Amino acid sequence: MVDTNTGKQWSLAQFLGTIAAFKLGGLPSPYNVFLTEVGGYEQAQFAGAVPFAKTAVGYDLAAHAPLPYGPPPDGSAIETVSDLVAYGLYYVWGPGVVTNYYTPYPGGAGETYMDREVAVGIAANFTRYWPTVQNLETGALTNYANNPYLDYDDTQQVHLPILHFGSAFGCHIMKDCLNLQSPVGSGQSVAARTASTDVTSVIRVDYGHLDIFAGTHALQDVNQPMLKWMNDRLK
Repeated sequence: MVDTNTGKQWSLAQFLGTIAAFKLGGLPSPYNVFLTEVGGYEQAQFAGAVPFAKTAVGYDLAAHAPLPYGPPPDGSAIETVSDLVAYGLYYVWGPGVVTNYYTPYPGGAGETYMDREVAVGIAANFTRYWPTVQNLETGALTNYANNPYLDYDDTQQVHLPILHFGSAFGCHIMKDCLNLQSPVGSGQSVAARTASTDVTSVIRVDYGHLDIFAGTHALQDVNQPMLKWMNDRLK
């Protein structure tokens, strides 16, 4: 595969310079600190310990303080810290991009794409070390089919079949869900970075990023198709 964005590739000197500036706190926010606030860290930690608390960290639920993104789209109230965490996960990267918590699952029994307690359990396990360092490394990997100075990006040695499940998150980033439906479209992030000739892309447009992993219907919409895909290649 040929690298297509050579003008935007980081050199080794740029990468090392960025890491050095990061360690000295010389990069602009949010890359000026190692520990970051992501996904309502304090609220999630509190909700993980006391899920039905009627208070929250630095936020008075009883006073019905204005919510940062307006009222929940389903008309529900924010009564517990778990409600507040699920609300934040729904809106933080754009409505439904992280988790489509408020949208009823089609043909279901009233459940949405994500269970509140599951969402809180995931968020309570986040740490402050993500995503700053990951994002800096991603900047060095981007625009390379094979990054010459990061060994763990030697993806051109991958010839195995690839199954890619995408969600509203990928559509949000690429701004084009239709092209993500095909191996050609998804190749920008999957196929073009490997030597595989067997790439399958499955986009669950109404799924949020976390719904793919632990949504209320991830078993039937993700895990079961994944098992079938693998079994088909054992024949």
